[in-house]
Amino acid sequence: MRLSDAVLNFPFTPAPHGEPPPDYAHLRRNAPVTPVILPTGHRVWLVTGHADTQTVLSDPRFSRDVRSAGLAIATGTDFFVVSGSFMYMDPPDHTRLRRLVQPFFTPRYLKPLTSAVEALADECLDGFTGLGPPADLVAQFAFPFTVRVTCRLLGMEVSDLAVFRSWVETIPSLTRSTADEIGQAVADMGAYLTEQLHAKRERPGDDPLTVLVNAQDTGRITEEEALNLARLLFFAGQDSPGNLIARGALLLMRHPDQWAALCADPSLVDGAVEEILRHSMTSGTGLTHPTVATEDLTLSGVRIRAGEVVVAPLIAANRDPGRFTEPDTFDITRADAASHLAFGKGIHYCLGAPLARIQLRAAFGRLARRFPAIRRADTGDLAWSTDMLPNRIKELTVTW
Repeated sequence: MRLSDAVLNFPFTPAPHGEPPPDYAHLRRNAPVTPVILPTGHRVWLVTGHADTQTVLSDPRFSRDVRSAGLAIATGTDFFVVSGSFMYMDPPDHTRLRRLVQPFFTPRYLKPLTSAVEALADECLDGFTGLGPPADLVAQFAFPFTVRVTCRLLGMEVSDLAVFRSWVETIPSLTRSTADEIGQAVADMGAYLTEQLHAKRERPGDDPLTVLVNAQDTGRITEEEALNLARLLFFAGQDSPGNLIARGALLLMRHPDQWAALCADPSLVDGAVEEILRHSMTSGTGLTHPTVATEDLTLSGVRIRAGEVVVAPLIAANRDPGRFTEPDTFDITRADAASHLAFGKGIHYCLGAPLARIQLRAAFGRLARRFPAIRRADTGDLAWSTDMLPNRIKELTVTW
């Protein structure tokens, strides 16, 4: 089977409640490595199994520099590709850039920050309480909370939440925003972060932006590299955790037995976080982290040629029955939930994973303690942003 044989159009349509498309399970059983066609007409390999996905994520025979395969055109709305983020670099550049900010995501650095994150969660929930019931868990808790945590880490003041959210919703759009709108959002966010970086020269602190400015001033990185790193930290820090809080809350409300168990036993919060990551962490289209083979290799009996692109949706791997027993069952006491690939694997393992876990534990732990009766305020269909690289809940109105 060759890429020229591709007949399936990708991405697939998600199932209700943000569940993964049923196509993944069908392909995993019958064609775990299969050619698909992107909306741009590019043909790529789609991988749906846990073991193959681990290989794609961690084997040095796969490169993140997809620009060499022309895929930057296929995912032009993913500004990380366009802007040259280290997420789409290989060593040594990847190592050089990641090493600059890695110290801010170590357990040693984050441990004293945990209490501050928990305090921010309580402050945001105080405001959330004052707005309802009912209240929108997305706009009135998940997003403000993760923005405030990100700004705290970066040593920035929280300014205009509405503008921040417009950037998060515009930049990764596949169809809703025009190329001009996306370009303007990228430019506006870049201008804002450039101001923040310049301010660190006058008021340095113990934060990643100060490190980036110092590295630029000493010639270790370029001005463009400093801005790209700032973009990544600012954007990813508020986008992914906020989406996970909303998706996780929905998941818990859809499984009242699991929610009741968490409310009754706060010690289950760590397991709940890992199961939410396994069960619900999704890259939406599956295009967020494409890779390109640097030499010929075989996955599940299928020959991948050097220069061919592979996409491996993490949510598909995390629902593989070959790795997880009854993978579609949501169980916060699952013993092997932490074997998920929600944060990737290998040298590109998510830089912000430790901080994301702290945020998720704080959010769900406090929601369980303060809002044990929380539930959706209506039973209608939820509005999802399915035209974006991440598959997000637009609004989640709840009562208690």
